[in-house]
Amino acid sequence: MKRLITAVIFIPLFYLYVMKLPGGYFFGLLSVVALLGLYEFYRMFRLNTGLTVLSISGGLLFLYLSYRGLLAGEGNRSGDFLNLLSLFFIALVLFRAFIRKEPRDALRDTGISLTGLVYVVLLITYQLRLRELGPHWIIYLYGVIWISDSSAYYVGSTIGKRRLYPSLSPKKTVEGAIGSLIGGGIGSVILGKVMDIERAGLLLGIIIGVLCVVGDLIESMFKRDAGVKDSSNLIPGHGGVLDKIDSALFVAPFLYWYLMRA
Repeated sequence: MKRLITAVIFIPLFYLYVMKLPGGYFFGLLSVVALLGLYEFYRMFRLNTGLTVLSISGGLLFLYLSYRGLLAGEGNRSGDFLNLLSLFFIALVLFRAFIRKEPRDALRDTGISLTGLVYVVLLITYQLRLRELGPHWIIYLYGVIWISDSSAYYVGSTIGKRRLYPSLSPKKTVEGAIGSLIGGGIGSVILGKVMDIERAGLLLGIIIGVLCVVGDLIESMFKRDAGVKDSSNLIPGHGGVLDKIDSALFVAPFLYWYLMRA
């Protein structure tokens, strides 16, 4: 019931926010999501406070530069991303070396920091690119994911028996995964018709359904490693921010690459 109530309240507001407001507002929303997602990720793994602040600051700077189009383009702009990543890595290891002089867990700390940046920030920037192609692609992205996830949840909870990947997510079933594929395909066709999107078809939706399952399993892997059930309890009945965007983090890059080559 909490899932349904949250959806009824959130979906219309999200649609109006994305479709009616300028792109800068969507960047602002993504910035908040990235900040909360990074905080949840680093908190799960109990990363040092100083490294957490440095990593979140670096992540938000990367997101802002991506929004401004300063990390991609013609000529020497193509190397800006590597330059920024190199500078951040240098700052990170120097901070770790001189602020925390104990070398134990140095690789663990820097690995967690960099993984969080790639997993949360780098993958979330593809939603900025999709928004540039048109706000309807953001609605399509989250609409298909929501239908896919809902289908997986209800099919899995109703008839699910065979465990999909018990070591990562004991409650997920093969039947629920199939429900995700079916829901993704149906959702893509429906939204394609409603929003008049020619490139939205059954096969694209099925692939999104597959990626929803993959994204959910990857986040479950991180949570199992960290020893937590949810990334946080920020959203009643839904867990944390990472629990809600885990699928989108994997679907958005694929959808963007597909649209660029279609």
